[in-house]
Amino acid sequence: MRSPRTASASRCASSASTCTGTSASAGTSISRATRSPASGSAAASESRWRLTGVLRAPPRRHHIVASGVRAGSEPGRRAHTPAQSVIAPALWMHRIWRIMELEILGAFGGESPECRLTSIVVNGTVAIDAGCLCQALPLERQMQISTIVLTHSHMDHTSSIPFFVDNVFGRRVGGISLYGSEPTLYAVRKHLFNSANWPDFSLLPNHLEPALHFHVFRDEQPFDSDDVTLTPIAVNHVVPTHGMLIESGDSAFLWSSDTGPTQRFWEVANRTRNLRGLAIDVSFDNSMQAVADDSLHLTPRSLVAELEKLEVDVPVWIQHMKPFCVDKIRDEIRQLGNPAIRFFEQGRKYRFGS
Repeated sequence: MRSPRTASASRCASSASTCTGTSASAGTSISRATRSPASGSAAASESRWRLTGVLRAPPRRHHIVASGVRAGSEPGRRAHTPAQSVIAPALWMHRIWRIMELEILGAFGGESPECRLTSIVVNGTVAIDAGCLCQALPLERQMQISTIVLTHSHMDHTSSIPFFVDNVFGRRVGGISLYGSEPTLYAVRKHLFNSANWPDFSLLPNHLEPALHFHVFRDEQPFDSDDVTLTPIAVNHVVPTHGMLIESGDSAFLWSSDTGPTQRFWEVANRTRNLRGLAIDVSFDNSMQAVADDSLHLTPRSLVAELEKLEVDVPVWIQHMKPFCVDKIRDEIRQLGNPAIRFFEQGRKYRFGS
């Protein structure tokens, strides 16, 4: 996130304790969201990065096969090898009972002893973002993660990847699959796995069987990992960013990642059958509206306008709160009197399905 030009942390409330939340109810059947071109001013803002080329990766012909980026690699149906000695219990639970499990390792936009950076795990094996994988998961649980999906390149969503890969390197069968947009993976390769800040695990132990595989995803093109289908949805942030439509079993859940006012995210929510809930970014309290607008995040005030675009009755969870704003955000959300709005409980597993 860009450094705020106005306001200071003192305008927000002091650091707060972990949020609480409740899980959504179960359902029966599901179909993927209708996918059509984005429209409107927010959608135009979402696509501007593709038009201007800011932070874009080099053309695909420059991808280096020997560095772990497979030439022309596209997400698709592929089997991921589980940890050498264990398979995530949540994955078996899904296969038998068709239940989707979301584990909230962390869902904050900053870090403190009470607040972990953003990372959730789907069905025990698929991580969406990697702000706190090593801080939240014991080593045996880290071994079960086969895939990491990055919504964008900011440090609060990527910071634990180097240490996570180092922890599981040589201790599991098969490498870790890392999915992201072209600009996101370019930033990760350039600034994290560059052999200067951290070893390039896309070359270790060798370029033929690396510990880390890079896979480029495309806007609104679904891809599978284990029994989870993910569809990237472009949202409105200061770098190219994607929310994720998560589908597994009989359930779907929509995760916004970091975003300001946006359009396509809500269109997908309205067209997704068996949507069990969604999570939306509310980073700052209302006193920091100017900072939120400048950095393309939401406040409780701007959330009200965004929820006008939602036409389905589903729970709405708040995510990405800044630790120093948590108390004020919670108070301002409560004042809205909307029973559909909830707060995640850090470390809790939310289960959806029949």
